[in-house]
Amino acid sequence: MSNLFRILLFVPPMFLFVLPVFSQLSGTIEKNPADGTYTVSVIPSVTWTPPLSTTNGAVLTLRAAKGKFQVADFQSITGDWSSPLLFSGPAEAPGYDYFLFNEIDNIVNLTYSSGVKMPMFSFKNALSCAPIEIIDNATDPLNVEPNSIGIGIGNSFSVLAVLATTGNAYTGNDAQASIDCPPISLNISATDNPVRCYGYVTDLTMSVENGVSPFNIQWTNTDSGESGNFIIQNAADVYTLTSMSPGNFSFTVTDFQNNSHSFDFQLAQPANPLTIEMLAFDVPCTGNMDGEVQVEKARGGTVAGSYHYQWAGFSMETDSILNGVGVGSYTVTVTDDNGCSAIGSASVTPLFEIQLGEGSNFTLKNVSCNGAADGLIDLFPSSPTLNTDFGFQWSSNVTTANESAAYHLGPGSYSVTITDIEGGCVLEKSFSIIEPPAIEVDYRLVEPKCYGEQGLLEILGVSNAVLPWTAEITGGLSEMAEAGDKFMLEPGAPMKLIVEDKKGCQVEEDFIVAARQEMQLEVGEGRDIKYGEQVRINADYFPFNNVSFNWIPSDGLSCSDCPDPIATPTDGVTYRLVMTDSTGCSIDDVINIAVRKSRDIYIPNSFSPNHDGINDRFMPYGGFEIIAVHSMQVYDRWGGKMFEAKQAFKPSDVDAGWDGLAREKPADPGLYLYTMNVEFIDGEVILFSGEVNLMK
Repeated sequence: MSNLFRILLFVPPMFLFVLPVFSQLSGTIEKNPADGTYTVSVIPSVTWTPPLSTTNGAVLTLRAAKGKFQVADFQSITGDWSSPLLFSGPAEAPGYDYFLFNEIDNIVNLTYSSGVKMPMFSFKNALSCAPIEIIDNATDPLNVEPNSIGIGIGNSFSVLAVLATTGNAYTGNDAQASIDCPPISLNISATDNPVRCYGYVTDLTMSVENGVSPFNIQWTNTDSGESGNFIIQNAADVYTLTSMSPGNFSFTVTDFQNNSHSFDFQLAQPANPLTIEMLAFDVPCTGNMDGEVQVEKARGGTVAGSYHYQWAGFSMETDSILNGVGVGSYTVTVTDDNGCSAIGSASVTPLFEIQLGEGSNFTLKNVSCNGAADGLIDLFPSSPTLNTDFGFQWSSNVTTANESAAYHLGPGSYSVTITDIEGGCVLEKSFSIIEPPAIEVDYRLVEPKCYGEQGLLEILGVSNAVLPWTAEITGGLSEMAEAGDKFMLEPGAPMKLIVEDKKGCQVEEDFIVAARQEMQLEVGEGRDIKYGEQVRINADYFPFNNVSFNWIPSDGLSCSDCPDPIATPTDGVTYRLVMTDSTGCSIDDVINIAVRKSRDIYIPNSFSPNHDGINDRFMPYGGFEIIAVHSMQVYDRWGGKMFEAKQAFKPSDVDAGWDGLAREKPADPGLYLYTMNVEFIDGEVILFSGEVNLMK
């Protein structure tokens, strides 16, 4: 069913033939600056009331620069409008995005009042500010059939009142059919404008209003040729260009949406720089104080009355002329009302001059060696304007006569007053005689470790000497070890190290190498002892303290680290005693000990067991050599066993041996036979047998 037929169903027959043909609607758009809301409305030029005001569908199309507008917060106000269809960069208008809004339901019970704005819908731009407009049905390049998007995009309102005539109540746009963004503005301020002084620089501070950040800013100083660019990220930011030269500036601001605006700015400066010209009037002789310097001319800068003058070294002089000065260079600072300054210098010279230039007019020789007094100052003054003789007066520390030369000088400062006899001009001159630094020798002195050894002196380095240098040792006995920098020294005598460089400059160092005390050790003569016998070895030694001992070998000694051990060797041996002091020095001595095996034993040939306490028992006697007596037996002459020791005994045991009893009865006097095994200290066991006479 056609739209026209649907609308006609709602119109009473009485109205079908009374529709006016001059009715129209015009579109308009406005923006609320408070919240950025855009409202699209229509303005009728006639008044329609229901049912003639019934609107059966409407289309409104807007366009904005491509990519710079994004519809957000869309709201229908009158009727039910759809969210817009977006057609981006169509072929007919590639620089634009088109937004098509469609009213999707009939609008009934609506009154169009002539001249009264009727809002249709509203929205916002999610991409900040961008120009937007309602398209012009007559001129828009996309409003043709057919077009590249295949959809008609013209503005149209199907209002019952005009269906029988034009069919479209929308006849054109109102004067307010587009919204532009506020133009970009650039706020520029200078710290000083004009700058205080010609050629000075200052800072420019800038901020941007309106437009879409960030902002790219190109600038050029058309006078100086300087240029550059910078970016302001946000509209609230402030950017400062520092140390900018005066001149005419051109700024171009481009925002994020490629909107560009240009601005001019002038940074002024004084018309001319402050300049000065100097003039000087010379003196007759050096030392005269009737010279004059002055600022002859001062120009430029900013000054209402007169310039300000300040002479260096003359704080009270503020005039353009400085008089009563002698030979020298004088500097003045001239300042204008803005504090701008220019500095000038002028020199006062003598009309009649005594010349004393180094090389051609005097010779100076410094001291040759540290501590010497062979410096020389020899003067040959001259005068380009005078032909005269000269007089000389030296400072009091010169001991030679007042002649043109001063000699035999040590290090120090010397002065001389030279007078030209004819003209009376005087020249005072000071000189410094310096001496080279003293030769320094760095050496290492190694004392002997032990008695009888040599010491060592090693030169580690020589400074402040003119190469090559030589070294020698005087006093005492010494010999050069190697390469002239090592010397072997006999200890105990004072010595002197002398180092001499190529110029003959010397340095001397006195030293002595301490001698070590002699160690003494004597362990005595050799010894001859019995096997098992002990003998003490007493060593005589020196020094008595801080020494240690070591016996080699230590077998058979009561101690291995003492000077007086007890020796009990089992074989002949040579003992060596080594004595070592705290520095590791040592001395030794030896002692020979011979060991012989002894069988000293006494077996009585009679005994008298009468209990008188004398010779009451029969047993062997001996010394320490006998360890024990084993298996002692006594027999009568017929072979009868009279006695047998039950266990081994020592000869020193007074209860051992045969007491003359046999079978618990005194044996008869007479001869008896005995046998016994005697064990000696070296472990050997010897059988002894014989006869013993038992007596009463």
